[in-house]
Amino acid sequence: MPAEAWEAFEKNHKDAPFIRNGIVFAVTDEKSAADASLERSRQKTGLEQVSAKDAGVEEEKEE
Repeated sequence: MPAEAWEAFEKNHKDAPFIRNGIVFAVTDEKSAADASLERSRQKTGLEQVSAKDAGVEEEKEE
């Protein structure tokens, strides 16, 4: 992504949780991207898949 586009995006969304919490971020090279991803690998985003069991979803049973 061009730096100018990222700067505009970041400025427009500076108060968004995904920017404030570092979920969406910019780096300049592949190694930095890998390192940053590894650092954030256990960070919760709110977009994790929920367990059907934990959500109380019951399997439909045929009669």
